[in-house]
Amino acid sequence: MLSTLNIEVVGFVAGLLGLVAWLPQINEVWRYKRHEGVSLPTLFTILTTLALWVIYGVLINSISIIISNMAAMTLIGIVSVGILRLRLMPSKERLSAEFQEHEIYNHVKG
Repeated sequence: MLSTLNIEVVGFVAGLLGLVAWLPQINEVWRYKRHEGVSLPTLFTILTTLALWVIYGVLINSISIIISNMAAMTLIGIVSVGILRLRLMPSKERLSAEFQEHEIYNHVKG
């Protein structure tokens, strides 16, 4: 039978992989200002689900579930704020941001 420590390590590894999966999305939204095709209702549903997992982790006293899901909520919250910021940004500022992104891309592309 697996020890509680081994079970928690598996939980932390799973949580870490889940966090890594969100890094490209953060990069797209915050660095490149791309948010098209991202569903805010889906993100808010995921955030609600993660909050329930945190509560469950507290109830069963699982530190890996608590920490992993709180970290995921943080990263998805960062994505959500970035998307809201871009979608609510006045069109003039949005065009300026897109122009700057295009200029940076062309400069890097060379």
